[in-house]
Amino acid sequence: MGTFYSPPAPVGAGFAMMDQSPEGREFMALMQKSATEVICELFEHDRVRTHFGRLVGENLASPDEKGTAIGIYVFAGFMEAYGLGCPVGGSGQLTAALVASIEDRGGKVVAEKDVTRVVVKDGRATGVEVAGDGVYEAKEGVIGAIHPHDLGKMVEGVDPRIVKGADRVALSENGCITIHAALNEPLRFKAGPHVNKGYMIDMVPATFNELRRFFDELKYGFPNSSLLGLGSPSGHDPSRAPAGKATMHMWDYVPYEHPAGGHDAWDGKKLEHAETMIERAQPYIENLTKENIIAMHVDSPLDMERTSSSFRKGDIHGVAPAMHQMGAHRPTPDLGQLTVPGVERLYLVGPFMAPGGGVFGAGRASAIRMCDDLKIDFAKVAGG
Repeated sequence: MGTFYSPPAPVGAGFAMMDQSPEGREFMALMQKSATEVICELFEHDRVRTHFGRLVGENLASPDEKGTAIGIYVFAGFMEAYGLGCPVGGSGQLTAALVASIEDRGGKVVAEKDVTRVVVKDGRATGVEVAGDGVYEAKEGVIGAIHPHDLGKMVEGVDPRIVKGADRVALSENGCITIHAALNEPLRFKAGPHVNKGYMIDMVPATFNELRRFFDELKYGFPNSSLLGLGSPSGHDPSRAPAGKATMHMWDYVPYEHPAGGHDAWDGKKLEHAETMIERAQPYIENLTKENIIAMHVDSPLDMERTSSSFRKGDIHGVAPAMHQMGAHRPTPDLGQLTVPGVERLYLVGPFMAPGGGVFGAGRASAIRMCDDLKIDFAKVAGG
């Protein structure tokens, strides 16, 4: 867990360390196996296998893919140790708290502006150029969520070999479509009221092979089923809805390229797919009806790409969580230490950096790297 919040150890040194003990060698082999191999080795009951396979699937990857086995332990261990966070008032409140912290310390936050390039002078990042708003100069350094595919366009003077490697970074084959709905009343699950206690509720296929087949079919278009997940945040945070009302968040895995005409087709097809998702969930929920849905907003993979350059082709993890793009090699071996070689005082953050997508507080690792360069005692600043 500690590797989530600190600069990643060099891959070579990490493997060399593991190779020195039987436990390390076992772990090294585990990192290279598929989740399916480990699940079938450890468990006999099909429902248990399906449970852990679905858990790994949260990373948008099939449990059959090599390098996914470690996800069984990471996901299960993380949720067992820390659970899932539900920010009171909505996820936007986390952003608001960070902005308030910056402003309280004399900082200024400028929103709704596009950074077009990082200004580099004498091999050092000295500021950013903002479209229609000139240049913002940096006293100590620049921190940027720069997607690897944009590195060569946004940062001048980077070694062409490094740019070429960044351009070749692979994206996830799978994306998500999400529904955000306002409800007249809370959902009533046919399995019983205990289900409402879950913050994330997965509608798991009946068998492990059905789960594996879903990801296989996803490679070629739309599967004949959905891998639905949903939650009702208002059940854990009443401030999100008026008394007696509720909210619902539902998601499914879909390809970026819609079979009906490529990614541009999503604008005309996303509501249709959302209706299909609701129909497929209705057998398990008593009141998931048109009458109970006051209004809903649907985001396709194309919408997610439009929302942020970090989500290229709707990849909410920034880049694919493939084995060769993890740890200190995420997104590339050259960029895996959260800096850009040849450009001083430029620090990288984002879902495409280690440890990967999700709200992990991963920017902490970049802050550690920056404090090291600035001779700042990070432990003292961060309080431990």
